Amino acid sequence: MATPDKHSLVEFLRAEVAKRTDTDPSKVTERSDLVDLRLSSSEAVLLCCDIEDEFRIEFEPSLVFSTGTLGEFADAIISAQAA
Repeated sequence: MATPDKHSLVEFLRAEVAKRTDTDPSKVTERSDLVDLRLSSSEAVLLCCDIEDEFRIEFEPSLVFSTGTLGEFADAIISAQAA
């Protein structure tokens, strides 16, 4: 499967993280820290499942909390897919 472009992935992540953390989507940016947004472990796993379904990308859910910001998470997903 082709690696998604970063913009598409970031927009998807922004919407999903906002929904899962009950945060105004305009407050979720590439610089948003996922821990500060209070993304729970269970919601992170569900988010990973949604990413896999949407983009056909497989990666370890631990990647969510090993990156920090939403933009770093998107970069890590793209790097994992490209490898």
